[in-house]
Amino acid sequence: MTAPVVRYAPTTGEIEVSGSRETLVQLADLLAAAPGRLAADETADPGTYGQCLAEIVVRSSADTKAVIGVNTDTRTLVLDGSRAALKLLGDNVRALAVEGAPGDNLHVEYFPEHFYLDESSLATVFALIT
Repeated sequence: MTAPVVRYAPTTGEIEVSGSRETLVQLADLLAAAPGRLAADETADPGTYGQCLAEIVVRSSADTKAVIGVNTDTRTLVLDGSRAALKLLGDNVRALAVEGAPGDNLHVEYFPEHFYLDESSLATVFALIT
């Protein structure tokens, strides 16, 4: 399995997580089983984002919506929230991995009354590459 690539634009706070079907399924499994960690390919081309992060960290917090954030000190993407909220995020990532075509993506961004995402979350695109 290849590691996911996590691109981060510090100036805008935007994130892109890209990977193969197998990689995105592994991420979905990690979200469903929180907590856990998944190494990312920090040597990939960051493109217009500016930098690649080294790891995805999933943390489970009681009764909170999911928060997508970045720890710039450790260069990690942090996915935190209740197990139910993280599972919903994982279900969406899994649907992209299983049902999507290469080049498809999933935009995850907060809007008022979002049912599983906290308003402090950074806008994130999950992209299926193969």
